[in-house]
Amino acid sequence: MTDTIAPVSCGLPEALTMPGSGLFIEGVILDGRTGAVFASSMDGGTIFRAPQGRSLFEVFQPAGANGCTSATGLRIDPENRRLIVCGGVTGLAFAYDADTGAPLGRYSNGLTTEPPKTMKPNADAPTFVNDVAIIAGDAYFTDSYDAALYRLTKASVDATVPYGEGVLERWLPFEGTVIAYRSDDTIPGRFNLNGIEAAPDGRYLVVVQTNTGKLFRIDVASRAVIEIVGEGNPGGDGLLLLSEFELLSVDMTKQPTLTRLRLADDYGSYEVVGRFDAPGNVSPTSAQVVGDRLLLTESQIWDVLIGGEPEHLPYRITVHPLAVLGRVGGSD
Repeated sequence: MTDTIAPVSCGLPEALTMPGSGLFIEGVILDGRTGAVFASSMDGGTIFRAPQGRSLFEVFQPAGANGCTSATGLRIDPENRRLIVCGGVTGLAFAYDADTGAPLGRYSNGLTTEPPKTMKPNADAPTFVNDVAIIAGDAYFTDSYDAALYRLTKASVDATVPYGEGVLERWLPFEGTVIAYRSDDTIPGRFNLNGIEAAPDGRYLVVVQTNTGKLFRIDVASRAVIEIVGEGNPGGDGLLLLSEFELLSVDMTKQPTLTRLRLADDYGSYEVVGRFDAPGNVSPTSAQVVGDRLLLTESQIWDVLIGGEPEHLPYRITVHPLAVLGRVGGSD
């Protein structure tokens, strides 16, 4: 059964909007300290911020600032007040001061030597730095095209001269693990690991493989990888940890677009507990909880950038009642 997520009512905004065209908004994240919401533009690299209570985003970092020409997943490091941003096909990651926007550095995985001809997901790119999770100040990045997990340590960012360039560490190559990359040179067929979340205690990373729907658990201390056993997750672009043992998988290519999963206590298995759709949202890629609301990016990537349908403006983050997903953190 598929449930429908209706837009919010009772005076709450139905969407947060941002100025501009051709943005293809990919990531969204809440700054828990200030209440601001950040969003990223895959084409151009603009970083937007909506201060708490505002429905209109403002430009936090303009397109191309410090070489950021594409921005996909992003995450706030709350203790160190850093905004970490993924650079898609550029093979880069970026660090900014989360309060002032000052660039702290950019970091390369070394797989590209020239600026990509297009920011669009494509079969020619050797890398797609896609999403990021943070544990104790260290950032872990999925690469949808290169079979490895990358890491940027807090110490590396501390040592970087502002506007300087550093290295993304190829922390965990997947050769010899249960994670097998594959490609049919189509989108999303070429997309492997994508969304990533960290367990609240920092012991595990959970990642989703878009083209198979498989979930994997990575032990941060030992780097051991297991497949999280289960059936029914159709794919996955973004992942959102709703509570300690509950995940929301967001996939712009599937109908319905949202799948709620319940993890076992050891993160070794999962069950599907609900499927949901958000009519009117074009190509959701990422989700974020703000209070009793669920925010979904309306990326337009699948429908417009890849599918060729007409772009519609303004770009927006749609807002929905979280309660539609059931009682988060408890039984349904």
